[in-house]
Amino acid sequence: MSFSFVCPRCGKHLQVLDSAAGRKARCPQCGHVIRVPRPDPAEEAPIAPESPEGASSPPNAAPSARWLNPRILITAAVVLVAVVVGVVWVRGLREGPPTGPQYDPVGPRWGRQPGPEPPDAGASGAGTPEGAIALRRAMAYLASGPDPASLAARLANESENGHAEAARVLRDAQGINALFDGMEVGWSTRNAPAVADNCNERLVLVADPPGRAEGALVLDRAGFAALLTRYFAGGKSPRAHDIVQRHIVPMGNIALAATRAVDSFADGPDVTSQSLIITQREGADWRVLFGFPLIAEAVVQVTQILPDGQAAALGVEPGDRVLAYGDEPIMSAAQLADAIARPGGQEAGAQVQLKTQRGGKERVFQVQPGALGLDPATLLMPIEGAEFLAASKHTELHEAAARAAEAVRARDVDAMLAEASPTAALFLTRDESGRTVRASGLATAREEVERHWEWQAENSFVPESLQCTGIGGIVKGNLALVVYRFSYQSRKDGPMEASNVLAFARENGKWHLVAPVPFPDRHVGVGRSP
Repeated sequence: MSFSFVCPRCGKHLQVLDSAAGRKARCPQCGHVIRVPRPDPAEEAPIAPESPEGASSPPNAAPSARWLNPRILITAAVVLVAVVVGVVWVRGLREGPPTGPQYDPVGPRWGRQPGPEPPDAGASGAGTPEGAIALRRAMAYLASGPDPASLAARLANESENGHAEAARVLRDAQGINALFDGMEVGWSTRNAPAVADNCNERLVLVADPPGRAEGALVLDRAGFAALLTRYFAGGKSPRAHDIVQRHIVPMGNIALAATRAVDSFADGPDVTSQSLIITQREGADWRVLFGFPLIAEAVVQVTQILPDGQAAALGVEPGDRVLAYGDEPIMSAAQLADAIARPGGQEAGAQVQLKTQRGGKERVFQVQPGALGLDPATLLMPIEGAEFLAASKHTELHEAAARAAEAVRARDVDAMLAEASPTAALFLTRDESGRTVRASGLATAREEVERHWEWQAENSFVPESLQCTGIGGIVKGNLALVVYRFSYQSRKDGPMEASNVLAFARENGKWHLVAPVPFPDRHVGVGRSP
């Protein structure tokens, strides 16, 4: 059997055998090296470990503490390719844009998230082109931070049109909104137990209070409840805690949310806080699992321009950021490649809008559907006050990051746990089916990690082939996001590489791993140090 796909660079239609799916190939027309997409979008990539939740900054220690740009949110969204145990081994990354093919014609599709139920294969389920497009657009819509009324209307529309998978992620978002509403009520009534009850028992929150000599503050659920109790009793807590922006990315039984909260005080100015939150489904409800302050944003940046392509003719340049393609906000390089390669949907001669940004100024172009003649990359960039790991003087962090990578490569559980925060750390693994993500803390980490590594060795990749080929990251104060690039031998697809991100915090003068941060794109880079 064979199938066809479109070269994302030059637009040539290519016919390949089914056996070529997932392998690298060179386009015979433009010479671009690409990875052949899979005809089955439900296929999953090997998984690695995910990271714990971090807390926001006290006194706003609620999991709404620092704003995560919706782009980094989705960059942390669709594929969750890594669950190597407590140490999310980020598959791939170096300082600067990733080398080799910058994107995959299929990419981590929105519909490839692990979840409690398989994707719908019905007439309008995610197993059809119409269902897959509806699912992708629903995910992009949720990442834009819609208001509850708009969300309800969108859900009704997708349900009426029979888009089961799109409707499912929208219902998940409603459940996560209900979680945040409950936290708002707990804050407004100064009820610490009510706020804490909205958190998973393995909760990990990270904050970096100004002037705190001991470094970052890492909290488990009990520590968070105790802190809130003291804070509310002090009489200086806000009269209202409104989570005004909620950018949500459902990923099966977990979800990412970038939030912006506003605390209103009776005798002072409002205070805004921003956070990246990981939530987990528990029965019919959702609970906060991890919270970490924003120290970086993810951007989709042009890394190369093909001389004779549309982008070159329009004046697009390397370094430009891609904001949207058609009606889709672009959150990852893989998503852009997928949107470009997606056939159909436009009338003959119709054009598509491409929105970019250069030097803070947005530019809008009208382009023909199909290849643009550019290579995009998903890159982490520091926000104000943060810096690139390569440019920092945190040699202890460099060393801790390298030890964590070696522990994963050597599959040394003791060495990995030695790098974890002694206060609280989150470990994400998968169940025996390989679909559902399971969270564990320090008490059960060893058993879960060993079980998961055994599962990976049998089903995912050859353990001896795993190599860390690059480490980069962003540092701000006592917090860090470290990005790794790993190469490995997939049992199904041969040589592969990918990226993973780990959150670190410095406690009592030592850097510790607190959790992995799931990202949607297989290839995540770090912008170059100036």
